[in-house]
Amino acid sequence: MVVVLGITSVTYALQVSDFEGYIDTPDLQTDLIGTTPNETPTLDTTDGHYGPQCLEATYNTWNSPWWSGTQLMFGGANGQDWRGLSTLTVWYKVTGAASRVECDVYSIWGTSLGGQWFATPGATPADGWVQWNMDITGLTGYVNHVGRIQFAQVWPDYGGGTVLYDDISVTPEPATLALLGLGGLTMLRRKRR
Repeated sequence: MVVVLGITSVTYALQVSDFEGYIDTPDLQTDLIGTTPNETPTLDTTDGHYGPQCLEATYNTWNSPWWSGTQLMFGGANGQDWRGLSTLTVWYKVTGAASRVECDVYSIWGTSLGGQWFATPGATPADGWVQWNMDITGLTGYVNHVGRIQFAQVWPDYGGGTVLYDDISVTPEPATLALLGLGGLTMLRRKRR
């Protein structure tokens, strides 16, 4: 008997938003809450990372409250279950002042889940898009009901500009991927019997 083991690369990601499902800015704004007065979020339909659409946040941190931000709601009434997931990935692109970009994660009820990450835009690639990977293994609380992500532009660099956000996803830890692969092999073996 000859046993051939094939190794395949499994990529699993839970899509939070790629912004392609929105019709226009008013449609997008139904999923935005808590926007500060010095930020204007809109749907950019030409400059997305992978598809044509993305969230565009025009900000001015020279005005009170000296930071700007908005929260994106997702996942419906129950949110998304992020248990066993380890990395939150956001693609972003900054134009204008190089304000530090902040990301916070909340439950569907607005409870902070303990994650707060900062990215300071530096040198950007030719197309301007930067992949931002955040370790979310330290999130606590209602991780099975994640429903909001807050993006903010904060000190120390005050000014105005635009940040584009796109292709937001979460992926499992490597051990979870390995278990998924083993589970798949077990099912194949049972199916052949």
